[in-house]
Amino acid sequence: MANISLIKGAGLAANKFTDVTKGVRQAVLRGEQALLRVNAERKRLEENNARAIAQLPMLDQSKFPSEIRDWAAANAMNVRQEAISAINNPDLGPVEKQMAISKAIEKVNAVAAKGNEFKQFKLDFADYEKDDVSELNSENRMRAVNDIHEGRYQINAEGNFDFFDENRNLSYTKTFDEVINTKLIDRRDDAYKKQLEALAPIFDELGVKGRGIETFNSRVQAELAKIEEYSDVDLASIAVDNLGRKDLLQDILPAIKEDINDGKFDDPELKEKVLNTIAIEYETAAKTAYDAAVKDRRALLEVKNKEKVTPPDELVALGGQEAIKFINDPVSYFRSVSTDKVAYDENDKIFQLTTYDAEGKEIPISYDLTNVSDITRLFNEIQANKAYSPAQRVKIEQGLRALLESPEFKQYMGSIQTQLSQREQQAQEETQGMLSRLQGKVNTGNLPIETQE
Repeated sequence: MANISLIKGAGLAANKFTDVTKGVRQAVLRGEQALLRVNAERKRLEENNARAIAQLPMLDQSKFPSEIRDWAAANAMNVRQEAISAINNPDLGPVEKQMAISKAIEKVNAVAAKGNEFKQFKLDFADYEKDDVSELNSENRMRAVNDIHEGRYQINAEGNFDFFDENRNLSYTKTFDEVINTKLIDRRDDAYKKQLEALAPIFDELGVKGRGIETFNSRVQAELAKIEEYSDVDLASIAVDNLGRKDLLQDILPAIKEDINDGKFDDPELKEKVLNTIAIEYETAAKTAYDAAVKDRRALLEVKNKEKVTPPDELVALGGQEAIKFINDPVSYFRSVSTDKVAYDENDKIFQLTTYDAEGKEIPISYDLTNVSDITRLFNEIQANKAYSPAQRVKIEQGLRALLESPEFKQYMGSIQTQLSQREQQAQEETQGMLSRLQGKVNTGNLPIETQE
């Protein structure tokens, strides 16, 4: 017989049963949503990391000199990898990752800057000549400079310079900054050499003109005053690079090199010796030129005393010939250099040139070719359009002046003045005759006017 109690209990239990399928579906849905959120977050991080990596600069290796290209590429790649590692590190926050990006950009820019510095460094040394560099530079510094100039170096993976010289069995290393920042002292004796060379024509002229010893000494003192314009480095370079190569001041050259290290000539005794030696050089150059000119002048005077005729200067002779052409036919002579508008009154000897102002208005310029000043002015303006130097034009004008001062030209001008006087007198007589004939009525159109006496 069935247990009635159990049956009733089962019935009650069946009425209270809950369907678990709904709960399972909700749990699965929540899991899927969580997974989607995780995937979305991962994708967002990946996209953020990709954008961050895209901010990292790329190094254009083609712009780097070949000697430094490998080092720059490796250095930039290391910087980039460090930054990518930081960007992909899940333990770092956005701020820390952005700082890593900024540092990477800064480091890559520094690499690019070093590339530009090295490129400029090479350009600076492209035209380098050993004689351009002062011997005031230390032996150690000059050794590196010479090795760079001769190409006895390589740039290692750290970006430093490895120098080598097989002939001297020598090798040493300098950092990139040590080499790039090397500042050499250039030779500073150019002004001194030019002033020394300029003394010859100055004192040669004094000697040629026969100026006395007082004038000579005064001019020497004026030239010596220019020594005060030299700076400390100028003086040191003159001593070491110029006078030292003439075997002067040999006993104090090492002391000068050591003293000038700070850019100042602090030892008054050394400085005084240099100044005295420069003064002697000046005086010697001046005296040599002066004495030679005086000797030449004495020889010339002896020749003149023997009445030796000096051949005429070819340019002066040419100037005389050109002047004759100009006087005989000024229009044709002017046309040899210009097509500007001109007019010439043969009777009055008036030459008129037409110029134009900024608005195109004609401005006539007249030259009276019976006037020596106007003749000279127009002649010189024509010569200025020819391929003569200023010095040559001076001599050509001398030829003109020789013609103007010649008896033949004075006779020619006398005849011109006579003709002009006669023409003026004739014109006056004709005017007076006309006035005499016009007594009574003068017909001015249709209006008869009574003349008044």
